[in-house]
Amino acid sequence: LKSWISTPKMMDQKGALRPYQIDACARAWDFIAKADPSSGRSMRRLFSSPTGTGKGTMTLAIQDALEKANKRTLIVTPSLDIARSLLTRQGVTEAEAAGVGKLAKLAASAGITTPTRLANQLRSGSLPSMPDVILYDEAHMAVFSNSASGDILASLPYTPVIGWTATPFRG
Repeated sequence: LKSWISTPKMMDQKGALRPYQIDACARAWDFIAKADPSSGRSMRRLFSSPTGTGKGTMTLAIQDALEKANKRTLIVTPSLDIARSLLTRQGVTEAEAAGVGKLAKLAASAGITTPTRLANQLRSGSLPSMPDVILYDEAHMAVFSNSASGDILASLPYTPVIGWTATPFRG
């Protein structure tokens, strides 16, 4: 765990992940490592962290670690604006992400999508490959009453989902 946390990609703009971020990433990693899709049990974990504590940074750190472990990971975020922010942290410039079409393609290539896009891909069978793990940003919006999120959760009931939110009781 410490080896991937200390890599340059795991650093935020001010330096290494903070101790509480390392702890949250380790807990998420442990949850995912113990997940057993064949168990027939839903595998969801919600992490609540106040605004400004680096949930996006933690999400990107976990995605990077999972990709190094050959796990297909999708980050689901409620808007392309948040996707743009995550891409910027990965070194994409504003000019490269200008326009919705270019932004959506860049996001898709980085394993970032919106609930509506993912739900549509699941319905149509056009998702390139099924994710091993879903990292859900603004997870308070990922409720069954939200049709896109409900479709995702119903379609992938045994896929481990890590949710991040600052407002866990809002949705």
